[in-house]
Amino acid sequence: SFVSGQQKLPLGDSTVQKSASGKTAFIEILSSDYTDIIKTANETITKIVGNVKLRHGTDLLNCDSAILYQESKMAEAFGNVSIEQADGTNALAEYLRYSGSNKDIYMKGDVILSDPQGKTLWSEEVEYNLNTKVGKYFKEGTLQNEATVISSKYGEYHLKTKDARFKGDVVVNDPEYNVTSEDLSYNTQTEIVHFFADAIIQNENTTLFAKPGSVYNAIKQELIF
Repeated sequence: SFVSGQQKLPLGDSTVQKSASGKTAFIEILSSDYTDIIKTANETITKIVGNVKLRHGTDLLNCDSAILYQESKMAEAFGNVSIEQADGTNALAEYLRYSGSNKDIYMKGDVILSDPQGKTLWSEEVEYNLNTKVGKYFKEGTLQNEATVISSKYGEYHLKTKDARFKGDVVVNDPEYNVTSEDLSYNTQTEIVHFFADAIIQNENTTLFAKPGSVYNAIKQELIF
């Protein structure tokens, strides 16, 4: 049997909804134009539409509309999705699926993931964990570190350690140098590159051939074999 009820929540309402079992809902609704609660035998589904603002712990989520699955601790967000974390990490997408139990997020549609220093990961699809702060893409993407832009088929960026790993058609474009390889790691703070496959490094004057295990200091433009 379905029980459906609409309720209007005034802007800034911090009411925490109760699930069918009486437990506190896993996400707090800060504001919306209206909500619709549907209860089934196993799940309480909350549909939220218009100027949606949600909070889970210190993480804030904004979107055009959302669906919350209370017992499953899952949420889906649609349209102009943004996440703000307390440390200044931001994410933008058109669609988001969120697992409250492990804080895993799947984002799709013009995804932009930025750390507090403005290092930015772009892709059409990104997986991100709000706790570990690791973002991954599997179908081509780009990481921008100021003037340095790295593109690849697979990418992984650790926003805490600033370490990134890139695999498949890796291209590093920088005003001072260019790198092509199939597998490398890069730190956005130290700008140290570790090669896990053959690579070609080109700058204005020279072309260098790097082997797996060699290291390139992009600031000093030095290759260490």
